[in-house]
Amino acid sequence: MNLLVAGGYFAAEVYLPLYLVSAKGMSPFAAGSVLTGAALAWAAAAALQGRVPDRGRARHRAALLGCGIVAVTLVGVAGCLAVSAPWPVVFVMWAAGGFGMGLAYPSASVLVLSLSTDREQGAGSGALKLAEAVGTTVTIALSGAVFAPFARAAAAEPASATGFAATMAVPVVSAVFAAVVATRLRPGGRSPTPTPPSRRRSRRPRMPG
Repeated sequence: MNLLVAGGYFAAEVYLPLYLVSAKGMSPFAAGSVLTGAALAWAAAAALQGRVPDRGRARHRAALLGCGIVAVTLVGVAGCLAVSAPWPVVFVMWAAGGFGMGLAYPSASVLVLSLSTDREQGAGSGALKLAEAVGTTVTIALSGAVFAPFARAAAAEPASATGFAATMAVPVVSAVFAAVVATRLRPGGRSPTPTPPSRRRSRRPRMPG
């Protein structure tokens, strides 16, 4: 799940400032400021999901809700780019995506750790980070392959809004698949860590008095 949702969100985040600068004529500072709403919403959602129990259906629903919000947001952002919507609309849409990430990201980590034994938690955390890196790298690369023909066709002129909207198709597909995977999550519990034989207390038989 992290591989797909991270890939979709961060790949879109790469091209969104470029769109605001080249298609909307905004300065790099102003374009970056549009993304700050997502950071604040991410922090708020992360604090909110901290009140959800670590185990049970509520935690799984938080992950599913977060992935669903990200998927819907990326579809909306692609629509904004296609119709060249004003930047306040993009600001609101991207803030909603940050809120979804704030729900999905921590929930995935909590679920992995809660379903792992003490010895497996390190491997589980490493697998999460590896999945995020691989998903982000692959999705950005595929988005670049889609965007390249539009950039070459535009030559010296900025790429059209249509090119940016088409490029968003890759992050959208990734986020939608993340939401589908999130529906497969099932409640479970951590399996108990077996006690090593050396730590088990042996009982000496009582001698008859």
